[in-house]
Amino acid sequence: MSTLFHGYKKLKSGDLTLLYKEGEIRQVSLGRVQILNAVYAAVRDQNWTTIPYKVREESIDDGEDGFLITLALEYSLENILFTAEISIEALGNKLLIHYKGKAGSSFLRNRIGLCILHPIKECRGKAVSITHPDGSKEEGRFPELISPDQPFFSISGMSWNPGKGIAATLGFEGEVFEAEDQRNWTDASYKTYCTPLEKPFPVQVEKGEQVDQKVTLEVETTAESDQPSASGSASSSPAEKRILSLHPELSSPLPALGLGRSTEAEALARKEAQILYKLHFHHYRVDLHLSRGGWKVIYDSVAKEQGLLGWPLELALHFGANPEHELESFLETNSSHPLNISRFLVFDQDFLSPDELLKQVLPGLRRALPDIPVGGGTDANFAKLNRFPPDPDLLDFVSYSICPQIHAFDNLTLVENLGAQADSVQTALHLLGKNVSIGAITLKQRFNAVATDEEEGRQAKPESDSRQHSSFTAGWILGSIRNLALAGASSLTYFETVGPRGILSRKDAQGRYSPLYHVFREILSEDRLRVIHTSSSHPLEFDGLAIQGKKDIKWLLANYTESELNIEMEGLPAKALYIFRLDDQGWIQLPRMEPEMRSLSLKPTSIYILT
Repeated sequence: MSTLFHGYKKLKSGDLTLLYKEGEIRQVSLGRVQILNAVYAAVRDQNWTTIPYKVREESIDDGEDGFLITLALEYSLENILFTAEISIEALGNKLLIHYKGKAGSSFLRNRIGLCILHPIKECRGKAVSITHPDGSKEEGRFPELISPDQPFFSISGMSWNPGKGIAATLGFEGEVFEAEDQRNWTDASYKTYCTPLEKPFPVQVEKGEQVDQKVTLEVETTAESDQPSASGSASSSPAEKRILSLHPELSSPLPALGLGRSTEAEALARKEAQILYKLHFHHYRVDLHLSRGGWKVIYDSVAKEQGLLGWPLELALHFGANPEHELESFLETNSSHPLNISRFLVFDQDFLSPDELLKQVLPGLRRALPDIPVGGGTDANFAKLNRFPPDPDLLDFVSYSICPQIHAFDNLTLVENLGAQADSVQTALHLLGKNVSIGAITLKQRFNAVATDEEEGRQAKPESDSRQHSSFTAGWILGSIRNLALAGASSLTYFETVGPRGILSRKDAQGRYSPLYHVFREILSEDRLRVIHTSSSHPLEFDGLAIQGKKDIKWLLANYTESELNIEMEGLPAKALYIFRLDDQGWIQLPRMEPEMRSLSLKPTSIYILT
């Protein structure tokens, strides 16, 4: 269990261990088996925005066989004010979480209350017994592939076996709960939550209105369990080795890698384009909203940028109320001033590629430009594709977007959610049987596709993240490319060119480049590369991307944590290696690794290249 992410406190009760930080419980485990991924409370407004909170009071009483945490929270954003008191009581292998909240203002909400996250690894495909409020029981299974709909409804209790000889039971009070597959948003969990989505939303919350909910977890073990107790593992077992292994017999092609056009800059400066030109990206993602005024100005600007960058376009065409007329206007513009287009994406105003739209525009598009592949699906997250799949016979490939921060925003969440990216590709391949392109991969949402307030969903400026230009994000990219490539994705588009959502900041033109720029330059240094399978003993702490070039294998290693890690490496080539470290300050060459050396110390949130 990792305690290496900033601010988490490790606690134990009976045979259980967990991480705790500011009202949130993470990684409830018995030995090496994770029972729950997280328990937390959320207030979400009418547009599904998660309302931030501050901890006003907190007390942690850590005893010999349990603990008691009490805290007071204040949620606030614009006109929303909500306060809550939480108690988390642990005794032996039992946890009781009590959440009492009160509205300090009147506002519209979609959800208020406790959420429980179940880990994919320990739950995938396993049997679960659901207890309904009337006392009846229903037997089911956690989904293997990503379920488009809620797998379990009307829950007052549930029980399952997360590991050999381990039985877990959850009880819910104060509200009716249901479950969803959060991999639809590339969260690495199933979630049990309230209020059921079958009830109307948003709902008006009146000032003074109260919420009172309880969740109880009980874990029992039998003689069959091979997991050590929390006390035994902490005091008597040796430190677990951290190992990164290379499996050269397993590999996949490196997907085509692309970069999105900046939503910050009206046009690339020549100096910025000269810096980006050194990266051999396979395509340049550009969006044209054909029902809006001004798209021809963007078209002309893109033509100039393409002349500087030399990358072919992945051109996303967004149609409005008159798609045939809009297509005709686009084709006239392209005929008089053609661009180098490698492929198209086709979407409507709801971020989808419905069959009706495809049948309206694809014949004309293919007549005019018959050699250019056309894809679609959704410009939003995988949930939209999973719930509203297009007819795959109409398309050459399918596409959707990835954002790892729909529900939570800390470093640990970003790393956990890397695994769910692979699940989304595998489900898309199974669902539609077409090549899978991830049309946009960003740290924060580009738009809110589920906002009930249309103005909020369509006009809000894309969000940016303060970690965008950090070595942590550069390491996250390595994990993302690794997982998506090995799952079978054919094309990936990351971030933007310049700005707060780019791989360059505007100041990079003065000579100090973002770690993201450096990482992509290393990955794109050769053509026709393959991604070699690697495995990490602690993938939430460190991982690697191994790339097979024409002659050699290049290892790029990432330490995701804020602590120094000592790792052992298996499967390295039997020769001395050059080692470089990348952090927020740039590259540093380290002493060569001799053949007999098979260990390396990784500095916090740093990237290492072995070649």
